[in-house]
Amino acid sequence: MKKFVFRLEALLKMRRLHEEEARGALAEAIRHHQQELAVLHKLENELNHYVVGFRENQIKITSIEVLKNYHYYLDKLNGSILFQQQQVQSAEEKRVHCLQLLEEAAKNRKLVEKLREQRRAEYDAEFLRQEQILLDEQGMQGFMKANR
Repeated sequence: MKKFVFRLEALLKMRRLHEEEARGALAEAIRHHQQELAVLHKLENELNHYVVGFRENQIKITSIEVLKNYHYYLDKLNGSILFQQQQVQSAEEKRVHCLQLLEEAAKNRKLVEKLREQRRAEYDAEFLRQEQILLDEQGMQGFMKANR
């Protein structure tokens, strides 16, 4: 009997490759999301430090210009934080999308692997059936020779 050949082996390899690419894209998206979160936390910490510093120095502030500078910098930090929150949200959406793509790629690969296993089981069953037929024929020939 011929050796087992799965005709969709190329498709299975392609699906495995696609899954690996999706896994790499997810890893990159997670890394990017973590970087964006780190920047956001840094800005929030800077804002908190700035507010605490402002409150401590509030009594010492004697000029309107210094107060305006504090206010402008506070607005700039708040704007940066809002922008960074959008960046974090965008990175999170990309991460979720990549995770969905990975799940879909894994599902597609498993589908082809399951089909391969079924075909292999069919091949093995047919191989055993053919082997049993051959053994039965050999046994019958031996029996016929013995009874002559």
